[in-house]
Amino acid sequence: MVAMDPRIYADMQTESPFRIYRKTILGKIYVSVINPFTGSPEGIVLEGKKDSESSTYKIWSEMEDVYFKRANRRHFELGNVIEVVIPKVNVEEVEKPIEQYTDGELIGILNTKYASLQKTLRETNTEAVLLRLLQLAEENNKTEKTVASIKSRLSAVQLPVKQQE
Repeated sequence: MVAMDPRIYADMQTESPFRIYRKTILGKIYVSVINPFTGSPEGIVLEGKKDSESSTYKIWSEMEDVYFKRANRRHFELGNVIEVVIPKVNVEEVEKPIEQYTDGELIGILNTKYASLQKTLRETNTEAVLLRLLQLAEENNKTEKTVASIKSRLSAVQLPVKQQE
């Protein structure tokens, strides 16, 4: 048994395969694949309707992809199996929530113009983030106006919690 590459295992957990192939015909198709866990060749049957999970096969590594293309060359020539185009998501386009910001990014927020900081504070509803901002503001000797704004927003977020008790 071949030891599984940790990167492949991580990709399997996050559902980000190297390539995806699906069948194009109504019938069942037998294809040869490399088992990503054992590293040995085996056969599987693609069946089901066009967009079902059983009609697709996910490839997790370049080695598996090369084997799949060579072993199933005839299916590709006949058009029985095609590659599904996976849209690439640009990491910079996906904005992460403020709860995932590093201290450096939060300091960057504290260094923005006051109006921008106010807008960010209004949109922040997490007590932990506001506490981190307050601590960073005090450590970095931000103005009293900035510290007061953070404290004000923090108390507004904490108020509904205290009323429920």
